[in-house]
Amino acid sequence: MANNPNSIPTDSTTMGPVLDRPLCRQDNQVVTKLRVLASGSGRYPYGCLHSTMDELDEAFRKSPMESDISGSEQDTSREASSSGNGGTVLADTSNSSNNMSQNTSPSTTQELDAIRVAIIRNKLESQHLNENAVSDLLRQRLAPTATNKGYCKNQLRFLEWAQQHKVSFTAFSGVDMVNFLADIRQSHGLQVATLKTMRAAVAHLHDNTNSISTNPLVNSYLDSLSKQAAPVAIHRPTVDMFPALVYARTIPSRSTTPLQVLQQKLTFLLAMSAFLRPSDLARIPFASCGISTSGCLLFQVVAPKETRKKRRIIKPFTVHPHASDNELCPVQCFKALRDHPAMRSRREDFLLFVKSNNIHPPLSSSTISSWLHRGFISLCTSESGVSLRSLASSRALDLGVSRDDIVTLGNWASSDTFTQHYQRNHMANVDVDFTSVVLSGVEDDDFFDAQDSFSGSAQ
Repeated sequence: MANNPNSIPTDSTTMGPVLDRPLCRQDNQVVTKLRVLASGSGRYPYGCLHSTMDELDEAFRKSPMESDISGSEQDTSREASSSGNGGTVLADTSNSSNNMSQNTSPSTTQELDAIRVAIIRNKLESQHLNENAVSDLLRQRLAPTATNKGYCKNQLRFLEWAQQHKVSFTAFSGVDMVNFLADIRQSHGLQVATLKTMRAAVAHLHDNTNSISTNPLVNSYLDSLSKQAAPVAIHRPTVDMFPALVYARTIPSRSTTPLQVLQQKLTFLLAMSAFLRPSDLARIPFASCGISTSGCLLFQVVAPKETRKKRRIIKPFTVHPHASDNELCPVQCFKALRDHPAMRSRREDFLLFVKSNNIHPPLSSSTISSWLHRGFISLCTSESGVSLRSLASSRALDLGVSRDDIVTLGNWASSDTFTQHYQRNHMANVDVDFTSVVLSGVEDDDFFDAQDSFSGSAQ
């Protein structure tokens, strides 16, 4: 391997600002020539490029990738091909150092993702698992879940950084990890919690994950940043939800209301009355929705963030109609959405919330989150990072709902989880006159003159 690094210009349109710098290979790592055979969706910088698990399975069956992850003593090669239809981006590789010197193509997100997938697969194969076991585990690790997408983004960031700084992809040290976190923090102004998430994601690329997860230097660096951070107020003031409620009432719960506006209202009413996250609202099948004989709205959230014994669950919900206000009644709003003319072609396998201009694709949780923040939360507070789940549950506590009932509806692991992460007004319920209690015990009519006492003692 030649010691001089090969500087490769990056594609700023696909890599994003964090990759807007040259990429360099390291001395002790085989940096292979990558040829994109089937370009997939490049719309998400640092995003997972595998659109479906079927394509992944097909690619793995056709051409299993061989390891080319660098070691300290030897170079190995990796070989990959794409599925016939495209969408899954894999790569051809070579262990010849001359090939790298002849490769002048920019390192794209697709190529970095091919390296990432190869590393993940190589770690599984190094445990002597057969192809069926590897495919089963890859299906879970490359599934388009929120956690995997976050890991994918941060792993791609590290791979780009490692190429630039000539650091091993799989045998980097704790010093390398600290340097990466420091650089990414400096360039993006990231908080400690985000850096911890990045450390967890990058550690999965290492040959020995625990050596990075428990590395004393990395832990010391993160602890140092935590101690330097500004103090965090444990008491967050109560947010008055009245402006959002007033705005929701101005949207008629009728089938003549524009579809998008009506959906926005229903997301707000369900988030408030059932403590639902945007991701929960995006996982409600329309077929699960119905009206009970008592007039309640019944629906299910399929595969929410919570699991039971690491298995996905289905959460049933019962939302009662409003006792006195039809315009703030989620049941009435659901009926209007169900009967909306634009939804006549909806199939039973659709989700409850759909795109307004094309009802066939499902609505993303990020769109629902944007609706809630821009349309409702922003009317009540300018504080950043506020969730409607926190506002609604805190409001319920203020209005006399028991903490146990709130924890049950929110499906929190414990009341401590609710108290520490969601309850806003921690000190509001402490309304005891400690001053009069603690500083009591002296009778008003017994006057004690300390000066007289000292004078008498002196005589």
